[in-house]
Formats: sequence, structure tokens, C-alpha cells
Amino acid sequence: MKRRLFLAILGALLLLVVFSYGWVPLRTSQDDWWHLKTGAWIVEHGSLPVYDIFTYTGADTVWYNHEWLSQVIFWLIYEHCGGLFGLLTFKAFWVALTFAGVAWLSWRRCGVWVVALVVAWLAAEISRRGIYVRPPLFSYALFALYLGLFDAWKRSRLSGWVLAAVTVPLMILWANLHGMYLLGIVVCGAYCCGEFVEWCWRRRKGETLPLRRVLFLCGLGVGFVLAACVNPYGWKLFFLGSKFMNDPYLSKVISEMQVSPFFLVKTSAGWSFIPGFFACWFTAALFVALLLWKRRLPSVADLLLSLFFLYQGLMHWRLLVLFGIAISGPLSWLIVQSLPRSESGRRRVLGAIGVVGGVLAMSMMTLVGEPPPQTFLRRNILLSHGETMDAASYPEAVVRFIERADLPDNMFSPLNYCGYFMWRLAPEKHKLFTDNRFDIWGSKWWLEHEVILSASEKSENVLGKSWHELLDEHGVNFLVLNRDSQLHERLATDASHGGSDWAHIYYWIPPGEPVAGHGFSIWLRSNGIVDRSALVAKSLELFREENPGRPLPSVVE
Repeated sequence: MKRRLFLAILGALLLLVVFSYGWVPLRTSQDDWWHLKTGAWIVEHGSLPVYDIFTYTGADTVWYNHEWLSQVIFWLIYEHCGGLFGLLTFKAFWVALTFAGVAWLSWRRCGVWVVALVVAWLAAEISRRGIYVRPPLFSYALFALYLGLFDAWKRSRLSGWVLAAVTVPLMILWANLHGMYLLGIVVCGAYCCGEFVEWCWRRRKGETLPLRRVLFLCGLGVGFVLAACVNPYGWKLFFLGSKFMNDPYLSKVISEMQVSPFFLVKTSAGWSFIPGFFACWFTAALFVALLLWKRRLPSVADLLLSLFFLYQGLMHWRLLVLFGIAISGPLSWLIVQSLPRSESGRRRVLGAIGVVGGVLAMSMMTLVGEPPPQTFLRRNILLSHGETMDAASYPEAVVRFIERADLPDNMFSPLNYCGYFMWRLAPEKHKLFTDNRFDIWGSKWWLEHEVILSASEKSENVLGKSWHELLDEHGVNFLVLNRDSQLHERLATDASHGGSDWAHIYYWIPPGEPVAGHGFSIWLRSNGIVDRSALVAKSLELFREENPGRPLPSVVE
């Protein structure tokens, strides 16, 4: 009875912590917005956009939208279930459900609930930096489900026909939800290779076994490939990732492709501890240590999948979610295999694992903030009071000014904030210069964006064009710039010397920031392409109205 009560309390506690990780206001995340806007556009028009609808540079670019169904689901939840608050609540419940499933799958592997629960929390802790209102949410859950189904088939708890009847239709669904449907093919391929290796090993030992299990998985893999083609774009989805995976420039800037930082980082101020990455390095070290000690896993497929996603997670930090999910079952099994053999010893160790796991989980929720004091509990409280987004992270005032000032078309804005600008402005009011949908663009517009934002001259970049040549070429009429960007500083310097073709008409400083710190400025072209005088006068009047007592933009350039 005491053991059941302990398990119930531990399970409820860890589930609460995982829910807390997902139930927070939006902060800095941008892609959530354009996914919502795309879903709204699809529902409104009853069709998928053929060409890009959000940018004027890519207006003739075909858009293979591999996430369309997720975007529609997000928009319908937003529209009919309480707006952003309802959508964030859905995300938190979905995340909690996903890792509850991971706990159940881990229990099926190891047979000990304490270990399964703590390892599932570790997986969630590893994943918390990758939990957003984005289509990968569905891929994480389906990835865990596929791992569980193939493991059940491997241990003869599920027939091959049932496995195929469940996973093939799910693959069709997955291919319309998100591009990570390839994970299902990876899982099938790993089990197929594992079965072949085990067949070869048994042949060496003199056993004569048919190849039917290997052939079945080969056929199932082919079925997955064909099922994945049942989407509006067919086989073309298989090649979308190549636009950024093989791009030499994007490989250096896309977060998904960056190495996971160590949890201790040396800065100019000394050594800094990054709590969010401690769990991944601890879990990786624990798994490798136990694997070297026990020198075995239940199957070759377990070994292949664990090592593959261990490498992917540590080499690409945005894939840590997949690492946490993939390694949960094998790690749980290794931990249980390493427990003391005596009943009393097992109970003491399991009790310690449960208590330490529960205390650590509650500490990560209530005490650790990144950056302080942004603990998850504090952010949960903010959301419970109706604060669905961090005001300092999104330039709402800038967007409102652009709408009221009736600025001309062809704006330029920084990539890091494109999602929010798309949500509020594009395509109805202002299309963007470009955005971070690199599966559409590759690095083409990113390079031009960087040349412009860095105020690079012709001889200083690989394009052989200067920043002002690119602005002229694309007919950019106003710029929304970070106040600490090089282009803003260059324009301010030119304006102070009276030789600028751009007029500073607006600035916004986030709450709590000094005037010279972060924020945005808007610069208006003044070389005859637009009627400068009337727009400048109107803009400055709006600025005075919205910011009484503040210096005019020209004073703080």
C-alpha cells in the first residue's frame, strides 16, 4: 500500500512538473506566430497556398508546406478554444500526455515504475528547450508511439499485421503534420537492420532461421515511403531538408545544427552554469557508463537507435527532444539491470531514485530560472493570470505604429522577429523581405539579409553587393531594425552628418531597458521613392501621441 501511494505521489508530481514546462507564456519564440497565421489563411481560403504568401522577394517561389495540417489544428484551437491561452493549455496537456506515454513505454521495457517515471522526467527535462507551439509537437508523440509499437512487435506482443495496420495509416497522417515523418522510416530501418544483424549472428552459431522478419520490415519500410507520399506534394517532401542541411552557410547559423553546449561555460565574467543542458549531458554519461558496464541491450535496434539519437542530440541541440525520447526505454532497462539483486537493496536504491528524482524535478520547476527569476512556476503563475506572452519579446508597439502610420510597401525586418510580423502584418498589410523558413529559401535571402543588417559594403561579402544596392534592388521603402544592429548605427552616423537617404521616424524600447539598449527603430526612405515629408510629419505626430515626453527619434539616433 505504501509503495503504491509513493508511486502515485511521484507520478503526479512529475506529471505536474512536465505540464509546468509546457504551460508558460510565449517568450522569444517566433515561429509559433507564422504557423498560426498560415493555419488561419488555409482555413479562410479553403486551400493551400501554391506560392509564398508572406514575402515579396519570394512571391514567385513554390511553397511545399509540409506542416499544413498542424497549422490548421493550431488555428482551430486558437479560434474556438480561448485564443492563445487555450492554445498554450493544449500544448501543455499534449506535452504531459507525450511524456506520460514515454513513462509507460519505459515501464514496459524495464518493469519498474519508479525508474520509468524518473527517466521520463529526465527526457522531459532534456526536451524543455525544444517545447513550443509548433508542428514538431506531433512528431515527438508519434516518434514515441512508433518506438513503442516496434518494441512490442520485437517482443512478440504485437503481430506484424497489426503493426502494419496501425503504423502505415499513421504515416499518412504524420506526413501531413510535419516533416519529421522521416523518423518513422528511421525506426523501421533500425529494426530492419537489427533483425538482419541478429539473423547473421544466429547463422554463425549454426541456427537456421528464415529471413521473413527482415523481409517483413523491408516491405513495411517500402509501405512507409509510399504512405508518406500521400500528401499534397507527393514525393517532393523527401527532398525539402536538403535546402538547409547541405547549405554551407546555414549549417553555421541554424540552431538545429549547432552542437549542444556543455552545462559549464566560461565567459568573460567567469564560469556560468546552464541548468537546461545539465540533464542531457548527465543522461548521456549515465547511458554510456551503464552500457559499457553491462555491454548489452535487449536488441541491436535499441543500440542503433540509442547511439544514433545520442549523437544527433549532442551534435544538434534542437534534436535533444528526440534523444530524450529515444534513449528512455534502453536507459530504463540498463538502470534496472544494474540494481542490487537483494530485495532490500533494490528497495533502498529505488526509493532513493524516486526521492532524488522528485526533489530535482520540483527544484527545476520552482527554483531554477533561465534567466533568473524566470522559473517555470513563476511563468505558470503569469499565465494563470492571463499573461499569454512576454511583452518585451514581441514588438507589438512597433507593429501598431506601422499600421497607424500607413507606411508604404516593401519593409525590411530582422529574421529573429519575422514570425510576429507575419502574424500581425503579412500578407494583408505588409509582406516581409524574408523570414527563416530555410526549407523554402535555403541561404539565398539569408545572405542578403545579413549583408543589409551588417551594413556590409561590396568588397566585404560573398555577394559582391553593398547593403544600399540590395535595398535599392528590392525597392525597400522602410526598415525595422534592432537598435544595436550595425545598419542602425550606420544610418544614425550618416544622419548625424546630414548625408543619409533615410529618415529616423520611430523607436521603441522594451520595458525596463535603457534608451541606448535593446529595442527597434524604423527608418523611412527619403530619396524620392515615397512622399517623405508627409509621412515623416505623420509619423512624428504619432510618435508624440504614443510616447508623450520622450525625445523625438532624430534626437536619439
